[in-house]
Amino acid sequence: MEKKKHSFKVFGNEKELLTYFPYRDDCNSQLDDYPIHIEAVGITKPDSNYRVLRNNWNIYTIEYIISGNGYLEYNGKNYKLSSGDMYILTPNSIQRYGAEKDNPYEKIWINFRSKNFIKILESLKLNKSPVFHFPDAYEYLKEIYTLKDTHHFVEDSSYICYKLLFNLLIDIKESENKKVNIFPQYLSDVLAYIDKKTPDPVSIEELTKIANVSQVCLINNFKKHIGETPYSYQLKTRLKLAKMYLTNSDKTLDEIAELCFFCDAFALSKAFKKVYGLSPREYRQSEI
Repeated sequence: MEKKKHSFKVFGNEKELLTYFPYRDDCNSQLDDYPIHIEAVGITKPDSNYRVLRNNWNIYTIEYIISGNGYLEYNGKNYKLSSGDMYILTPNSIQRYGAEKDNPYEKIWINFRSKNFIKILESLKLNKSPVFHFPDAYEYLKEIYTLKDTHHFVEDSSYICYKLLFNLLIDIKESENKKVNIFPQYLSDVLAYIDKKTPDPVSIEELTKIANVSQVCLINNFKKHIGETPYSYQLKTRLKLAKMYLTNSDKTLDEIAELCFFCDAFALSKAFKKVYGLSPREYRQSEI
């Protein structure tokens, strides 16, 4: 099988603080002996003409944008970069990245080799997009950068760097999960409206007007965040009100059914038993 040719070109000028991590002269260690082999770390402040073209390179690169703006073209997709963004470039990929002409970025970065890092990305499902907005990444990369002052050989820095990068990915994953689970404002508006109207039933058409989304979107997100449909939520709210009347009043089932907007006592009893496992009469007797 023909090996892919690799190339690496840098254009423009840059101010760079760069450190390479060598093996000890008296050591016969290999890449397989360590979870990560740091090639180099650096802080780069380029000019507006700065750009990098890299094809099929056999290293990982993680870069964090400290300030300014830039761009990334990665495996055929384009990304805009700004302060707080971090990106992970994997080996044997097509990479084009650089600084924005009007506001060139400053970045901190690490190049490293690893046999198992891709497995971590895949297990955390962080391999779908290379770019993450995660301002806390700066502290992790800054700590890795300072390893050059205290652990400047591969043998000393490998496990420390691996732990820092692993914790960084865990934090990114938790941050991504929180973004997915953000509670939409329109659901808060819908819940407030239902509570205000209770025990009056509210139609799904009325709720979609409040939310300003489609019925499918409203029902799906209601189930995702609340755990049930709008109809089920309203039904249980009316049944809770019925429980209050059963416990704290002498009203008949017909009266309670009317107050809670059930068509009759039979409909109330059927819904009540389905949800609570007891009929309204059985529930009232158990509370005496």
